[in-house]
Amino acid sequence: MQTLGDLFRTTRERKGISVTEVSEATKIREALIHALENGHYHVFTSETHAKSFLRTYAKYLCLNEEKVLALYRRDRELNKLKINDNYPTRIKLKTLIPLADYIFNSKNILRLVIGTTVILIGYFFYSILLSVNAPPSIVIISPKNNEVIRQETFTIEGYTNSPQVKVIVDGVIAEYIDATGRFIVNARFNQPGLKRFNIIAENQFQKRTEYSLDLIYHPPQKTQEKKSIRIKNNSQFEQKILIAFDGKKIFDEFIIPTNESREFEYVSNIEFKNFNFEALSIYLDDDTEPIRSIDSTEFSINIERERVILRIK
Repeated sequence: MQTLGDLFRTTRERKGISVTEVSEATKIREALIHALENGHYHVFTSETHAKSFLRTYAKYLCLNEEKVLALYRRDRELNKLKINDNYPTRIKLKTLIPLADYIFNSKNILRLVIGTTVILIGYFFYSILLSVNAPPSIVIISPKNNEVIRQETFTIEGYTNSPQVKVIVDGVIAEYIDATGRFIVNARFNQPGLKRFNIIAENQFQKRTEYSLDLIYHPPQKTQEKKSIRIKNNSQFEQKILIAFDGKKIFDEFIIPTNESREFEYVSNIEFKNFNFEALSIYLDDDTEPIRSIDSTEFSINIERERVILRIK
């Protein structure tokens, strides 16, 4: 029969999450996580204390909270039966009868009802006092701390213990998407590299919990497309031309035979000098008409913000 501790442990291991990662994400000490996975509920200071950590751990693992609490109650009952089994079971019938008469008389029943009522009322006000004084809990589901993000804008998702808690990420208020306290908020990077996102959870009693999420923005590298230029020699003599590619200071010499064409590729800019502009026709990329505005022995073509700019010298 699967226990609650088994459910926690197998779910965590199936997701490939270590106890240390759970502790960092939920702010629950590793010793308490081991206690939850082994059913050692006696280490918690109170029932409310134990259930608070159960809910936080369940939300982190995306488990059904009602199922988790039901397994918790069943495990507690089984532990009680196990303890009771250590007591002797052979009790003489004559000792049971006076005991039953003592327990189930009207006065004791009334005392029991009154005592139970007082305890429940005290527990109710104690729970309210705890909720007022306790800061809200917050668990970030995605992205993980130190995760590499490829997009400039992305979504942060997490849980709090109540939809009444205000969650703010770098000045942006999160939006709750269901009644369990699950929230999302849009975030963005200003530039590539490491950025720390400050997350603040504040309840209606002005109790705050602060959380830092370190993320790395690494945008995909853009590939630069090459441009091409074609030069045709229209004269009866071969033509010499000097060309420098992509910002180079050294000009290479090229010879274009008569009535022939040469094609050159470049990425950002290409520069020409010392040529007879009247003898040549110059075409950009796949153009079928040559550039008509060149009337100098020197010119350059630059690509700025994906625009082709022709500069005549």
